[in-house]
Amino acid sequence: IDYDSFDNFGDYPNIKNVRIGNSVTSIGSYAFYGCSSLTTITIPESVTSIGFEAFYDCSSLTTVVIKSTNQLTFDNKVFWFCEKLSTIYFYSLIEPNYSTATDCYCTSSPVSCAPFYCNTPSITVYVPKDYNSTATTFCEKSVTFKREL
Repeated sequence: IDYDSFDNFGDYPNIKNVRIGNSVTSIGSYAFYGCSSLTTITIPESVTSIGFEAFYDCSSLTTVVIKSTNQLTFDNKVFWFCEKLSTIYFYSLIEPNYSTATDCYCTSSPVSCAPFYCNTPSITVYVPKDYNSTATTFCEKSVTFKREL
């Protein structure tokens, strides 16, 4: 299924693959909420913001590839309850902007963990070799950074 503008795919829990078009600049709130069969999502370089609970409860999601090399803005709970999320590829050298992420039930500050509340025991985040940030930027759980991109 193609995603070229905001649409709520939550009514389609059996979606396994989605292609986000290069013309998309924003992924709206609840866009993929409850897509329980979605396993991998690639977010193209054109995307600059991801809305509230955009991938909430995508319970089969294991891998997120964020190709943007620009600064991304994340709203609250973007990947909340993606229990199987174990790998994120993050291509930007610029730390994400969490200025709109204010609601968080984490032990660290709201801006540092709201988007990637994962419910997983550990997560691996692949970042560019020159990326300089802390693990809490991505998730409150155990995070391993691999500077390999």
